[in-house]
Amino acid sequence: MTKTRNFTRGVGVAPLLTAFLATVGSAAAWAQADSVLPQSRPALLVPGFGPGVAGNISQGPTLPVCRVDVPCTRPFTGAKVLVLDSTNPDIVVGTAITNALGNFIVSVPTGEFLVRVQVVGFFPRCGEAKATVGARAFTLVQIDCDTGLR
Repeated sequence: MTKTRNFTRGVGVAPLLTAFLATVGSAAAWAQADSVLPQSRPALLVPGFGPGVAGNISQGPTLPVCRVDVPCTRPFTGAKVLVLDSTNPDIVVGTAITNALGNFIVSVPTGEFLVRVQVVGFFPRCGEAKATVGARAFTLVQIDCDTGLR
């Protein structure tokens, strides 16, 4: 049975995982994760958790005209994230709901997966990410969604 963890309240989260997910969108966090377990994508080792997929979902633009000094993206809060079998995308292996920072985590078995954001309506439009999950770590993904605002 696949475990799905909803971290919107942070209940039952290891302190290391909480700290990492709070900054998963920053370059420093990606570099740190990459140095923990080098592979084609950054990964996160958390004793007692895993393997699985963790990541961040953002949406933007948030303004019609983006300026250098004003953030033009925001976390996609409350988004439903689907982890699908890469050979048969009709099979949902795990799901999660993003927290206030747009972060999520899902425990899944080792293998190849597609990560998608389930949206209602035409916007936001979200890409999908491929995730190769190893035996012990969380593979990290970033998905950016287009709000359609211009």
